[in-house]
Amino acid sequence: MSEHVSKGIFWFICGFNEMDECVFSDNEMIAFPVPCDRNGQVIGHSDFNSKKGNAYNHEKTWTSFVKHRKDLRKYGWNYFPRGRVEISGGRAFLYVNINIIRYENFQRDIADVFHLDGLDIRVIADNSRHYYCHEDDNGLQ
Repeated sequence: MSEHVSKGIFWFICGFNEMDECVFSDNEMIAFPVPCDRNGQVIGHSDFNSKKGNAYNHEKTWTSFVKHRKDLRKYGWNYFPRGRVEISGGRAFLYVNINIIRYENFQRDIADVFHLDGLDIRVIADNSRHYYCHEDDNGLQ
């Protein structure tokens, strides 16, 4: 039986070098996939926490998640590069922090976790403040 495609949010837990650039050599992907159909309609029930109640909010999800991860509690929800997968019309849209593009396997890792096989995948490198992480904030000072 094949897995349903999923949408949802994710982070790439990476290191930062002396120039505060993301280093993805030992990264971990933390993801919150939600099964859906090829048009993005959720299959089953999910406890979404966004204002509209139809998605996961990065800040609220991180706060809840790190209660169980002592090693990550000292980091804020926006410290690591993050993104979102949206599904619509048989396409997967990957909205990612610009730094994630530096990691050569990011698309494969996201596709594996969110079961995106057979979908047309579009990557949108979102350089807006909405997806800023630790590295981006350092560049503003």
